[in-house]
Amino acid sequence: MADMEAELIMRRIALMIALLAGLIVPAVAQRAEIEAVNAKWMEFFNKGDFAGIASLYTEDAIAFPPGSSMVKGRSAIGAMWKNMAEQVSDPKVTTLDVKPLGPSAAREIGTFSLKTKGPTPVCGCVGEGR
Repeated sequence: MADMEAELIMRRIALMIALLAGLIVPAVAQRAEIEAVNAKWMEFFNKGDFAGIASLYTEDAIAFPPGSSMVKGRSAIGAMWKNMAEQVSDPKVTTLDVKPLGPSAAREIGTFSLKTKGPTPVCGCVGEGR
């Protein structure tokens, strides 16, 4: 009888581990995908490839630049970053946390910083969602 109880406990533990792994693996994959896109975004920005940056956004994306009106649509967002690049450089995007919201959606929390161009560059941090 003790062997059957031990086997039942082991099966329950194995089931719990499988369920937890099923929840954790997608989050890790989504975080890796988000970090890869962030790295591509920084690469495009540093190359001055604003069409490339725009390609990372959906057609119906909305950006919220600090101190400005929201910018709607892929091409408008690409133009926004092109204009911003005249004033800023050295973007850094860091993912701090990712929460899966389903198989094809996630919420990212992170930091975003740029340096202003000019005689005395200033680093400023702003937030942005994609």
